[in-house]
Amino acid sequence: MISTDYQGDDVMITLTPNRSASWSHTKYLMAIMVFFVMVIALAWGIVGAWVILPFAGIEVGLLAYIMYRVSQATYRSETVKVTANEVTYVRGKLSGKSQRSYITLSRDELHIDVIETENNWCLPDIRLITPEHTISVGSFLNLPDRQQLTDLLRDCGIPHCRTHWWKER
Repeated sequence: MISTDYQGDDVMITLTPNRSASWSHTKYLMAIMVFFVMVIALAWGIVGAWVILPFAGIEVGLLAYIMYRVSQATYRSETVKVTANEVTYVRGKLSGKSQRSYITLSRDELHIDVIETENNWCLPDIRLITPEHTISVGSFLNLPDRQQLTDLLRDCGIPHCRTHWWKER
């Protein structure tokens, strides 16, 4: 998902993954799954197949861990701030408290490279490129959002190159 904020001549583009369920919705889903798996496992345990209980516990624990990790991954964000002289790229959590990466790029040396595959088997990779840095932006975005991001960055006046410039999108 892409949101833009225009502050005079500056543009701030915030990228976040599409999220269909919040953490509280994910917890409800986990509770329902745990309930059904444990009811079935207890029923089998009562009739004598007690060996199922540890495997049901492992299944429930693994499901909860994976759902937690996936839910937490949807709260990451990337921010690209385009000013007259520089482009600032920030990667971190959506809350903004724990930023992992903060890079300022000179706009004079910057261009965007959109790397596409031969038969469109993979999504295009959008990279901010300077002589010192190559940064892949929006790796969690879907195809329409990647096209929108490319258009937004191009509209900001940053030159861009496409590997298949002769093709329609």
